[in-house]
Amino acid sequence: MDDEFDIDIREGHDGNVVFVYSCFRAASTWFWSRLRRCPELCCYYEVFNEQLEHLSLADVPSVHPGNWRSHHPDTGPYLTEFASLLGSVPGIAGFPVESPLGSRFLGKAGIGGPLDRDVEAYLGRLIDAAKASRRMPVITCTRLLGRVAGLRAAFAGTHILLVRNLFEQWNSAYGQLRTGNDYFLRMIFNQLNFGRQDGFFSYLMLLFDERDQACFENWARDDNADAVFCCYIVSRIYLLLIARRYCDLIVDVTSLNHRESRAAAEDALSRLLDVDVDLGNFEHRVDYPKRLLGSPADCRTMIGELLERGLSEAGASDDERGFAYGLADSAWEAHERFMAYTSGAREVIEDQARRVAGLVGIASSLETRVQDLEGQVVRRGNEVAALQRAGEGWRLQAQAAEANLENRLRDMANLESRLDEARRRSD
Repeated sequence: MDDEFDIDIREGHDGNVVFVYSCFRAASTWFWSRLRRCPELCCYYEVFNEQLEHLSLADVPSVHPGNWRSHHPDTGPYLTEFASLLGSVPGIAGFPVESPLGSRFLGKAGIGGPLDRDVEAYLGRLIDAAKASRRMPVITCTRLLGRVAGLRAAFAGTHILLVRNLFEQWNSAYGQLRTGNDYFLRMIFNQLNFGRQDGFFSYLMLLFDERDQACFENWARDDNADAVFCCYIVSRIYLLLIARRYCDLIVDVTSLNHRESRAAAEDALSRLLDVDVDLGNFEHRVDYPKRLLGSPADCRTMIGELLERGLSEAGASDDERGFAYGLADSAWEAHERFMAYTSGAREVIEDQARRVAGLVGIASSLETRVQDLEGQVVRRGNEVAALQRAGEGWRLQAQAAEANLENRLRDMANLESRLDEARRRSD
């Protein structure tokens, strides 16, 4: 796929609105940032991002790439284009709410059906607001990929599909998990788990037992890493293949570091959008995943079998089969390059991992010792408190005995006084 650049443009496209589709971690934010530089365009960022449900005007400046390990270009706040749609009540009016996140990745009518009514109405409002500002609306979102057929039917427009090497894309998502951010992998789980009205999504979830299907934490555990990788690669190919049917242009972002591919993409975009688009600052980078594949050979075999099922479910043509296998082959080529280029670094990483594991073990042992000492302190404290309570009891008993003795001594003194008085009288 790296050497392929599809610039086929459908005839009769309507240029009054632009839709950009992609997977998560596919350089879509970078691509959006390049279109955003064109003053003729109103580029909405991630139109189904859950933050929009509660966004206020005061929030807009604080939502930017520097807030997290994004690897996004410094573009300023993400959501500025939504400012004109905000009022005194937080949130964009008509925003289609989903709970849990990712559960509406496919609409009620499925991957090939029409849009849900609230989704169509919401997008219509965004488009109208952009046009009112005399700019062409550009709708971008990584959550659009399961709705391309419905979007093409509802809004003619221009439809652009971004494709990134799937192994590098996986590394980006799994690299986020390595640093504690499970958002992207959790969204994939929810897309598949709550999208079981699609036969292929339902089939893919059968890779996992009922316990894993029921809970993201079980599904994403380290023991499942190879199976999750296979599921990820094949589900993304399936979605990209179907989306491709409805798109005017495919941009392979992995190839944009090659001058010829970049020039072809810029020319195609300029013809489609009637604006000058500069894609000149693309930075090719590959993240390091949480775990390497345990058995690449087994994964390759499994992906081939799963992909055949997906192609059958999608009714793929010979051309689409070539596209799908091109994506898979490019992923394996990237895996081989990654393993070769990182072989030396892996020694350092694995050595550091062993050291960290050793330190974690020491820290765990120390924590256990500290907990034991804390327990001993508590026990000693309880014993001291018991002794203090006993001592207080003994003190009170001694005071009572002393008082009783004093009473007895007074009684004896009185008795002696009376005896002395009796003796005097008898004399």
